[in-house]
Amino acid sequence: MITKRIGFTGTRQGMTARQKAELTLILSEVEGGHSEHQFIHGDCIGADARAHNIALALGYHIVIYPCTIHKQRAYCQDADKVHRPQNPLARNRDIVNAAQQLIAAPGMVYEVVRSGTWYTVRYARRVGVPMTILKPW
Repeated sequence: MITKRIGFTGTRQGMTARQKAELTLILSEVEGGHSEHQFIHGDCIGADARAHNIALALGYHIVIYPCTIHKQRAYCQDADKVHRPQNPLARNRDIVNAAQQLIAAPGMVYEVVRSGTWYTVRYARRVGVPMTILKPW
């Protein structure tokens, strides 16, 4: 039985060492056995791929909402469920809608208008999904 659904969004440029360490700490401190929780991401190169590996190593169930831009996909392995690919913004909304909490690892400290990560953060705010933003420094 899944007790917690954690969504993730991050930049294609990857995560800083600090962001990776903070994500690992947050995911390892979630109450209950990690095998009772889902980690939901967009299967993008960079931060999603690294977060996938962290969550997988901790024993989370992995759910992927991939996008239709194949050159941006990481094609992560060992997911429990992979949804049908969608355009990036629809995929990002689906991640938020499926999650009880969102973790974001943006590449910039300030919000950027043309950024999928920041779009996802703004959408989560609008629909009231609690979130943690991992600052890149």
